[in-house]
Amino acid sequence: MSRRFFTELLKQMKQARRTAIWIPNLSLNSGGAEIYLLNLAGILQEEGEVFILTDKREKAEETVRHAFMKYEMPEFPVRYVEDPEITDRSKFAEQLLNRETCQHQSIEPVLKDLGIDLFINGTYGNLCGFKGIRNWHIVHFPVKPFEDDRFRTHIQEYLDSYDHFFCNSEFTRDWFERYYSRKAEVMYPPISLEPIELSDIAKKENMIMTSGRIVPAKKLLEMVHAFQKLYERGITDYRFMITGLTGEKWNDYLEQLKTESSGLPIDLVTDLPRNELIEYYRKAKYYWHAMGLGVSQENPLKMEHFGMTTAEAMTCGCVPIVIDQGGQKEIVSAGMGIRFSSEEELVDATIALILDPQRTEELACAAVQSTRRFSLERLRAQVLHALQNQEELLAERSELN
Repeated sequence: MSRRFFTELLKQMKQARRTAIWIPNLSLNSGGAEIYLLNLAGILQEEGEVFILTDKREKAEETVRHAFMKYEMPEFPVRYVEDPEITDRSKFAEQLLNRETCQHQSIEPVLKDLGIDLFINGTYGNLCGFKGIRNWHIVHFPVKPFEDDRFRTHIQEYLDSYDHFFCNSEFTRDWFERYYSRKAEVMYPPISLEPIELSDIAKKENMIMTSGRIVPAKKLLEMVHAFQKLYERGITDYRFMITGLTGEKWNDYLEQLKTESSGLPIDLVTDLPRNELIEYYRKAKYYWHAMGLGVSQENPLKMEHFGMTTAEAMTCGCVPIVIDQGGQKEIVSAGMGIRFSSEEELVDATIALILDPQRTEELACAAVQSTRRFSLERLRAQVLHALQNQEELLAERSELN
């Protein structure tokens, strides 16, 4: 066949492409993983139609609309899918497999009804791909294999059913390949913020900031204690800003944070609009991130697998002072921030930088420039390259048939 035939066939594929992205937690709340997947949806919408699949739960439509508005995303068409919860952690493997079987049965008829060409699994888990279409998995972190015959069979089916595995960091890819002996590609989440002007870094306020879900895993209480030590050691002209997303499950933890912060210059602000969150990034001099503090190297699930908020803060000129664990080690290297391994190191490193304004400004400038690695343009190029490769392969197979 001629080159013209291939060109026309690829053009037809692009025009006809229909993609479905499975984002179960979008109907509950939105964190780094959901922002990543919505940005991916925006890129794919430039190439065809995109549908979002998410959990069917109370107030789901309202929550999803709020997420689209908050992150300035188009209102993608949404389908709501039954997704049973895992309620017994002692039977995690069994319930995970049962849940994924139910998910598969609920999703498959939706994909057929919509005429989907590409399915993207955007969640933690081993949901198998679907026959007759292309399947990608955006791996936020792989499920640790279980010593169970049923699980091993399921894992093999899962691995064989995907065309691409894209991991959110080198850290995640290393564990994916260790667990499953299967190659994957790193596709960093995009940071869709305009970088701060370097001349504005000198105008920043005496503020330390952290952001993320208000849950114990983020080690917010430990950071409050670190700030208290900072204050007791004479750093009294700084404030600590904690911004985060709340959920009813962790209301007691939120109240504990408020109690422990009482009497200190600590502001606890929850569920901020996106534009207000960015303004705090642009005001703060330092950004703290501690998820993984005190966690064993052999327990990677409890570490930060990428750390989108750190990259966002760096784009806005914050000097990152972060845990020397997980994906944070990729984001923050020497010359653009500090990594710590204990609460004491966090306090000492912060004081040293506060007492050295010149070094603080140098690190802030380097941090801004380093985040070009996480641009939306880079993600777009990577996605389009993967699509092009798949379509050329399909076109060649079509010619042979």
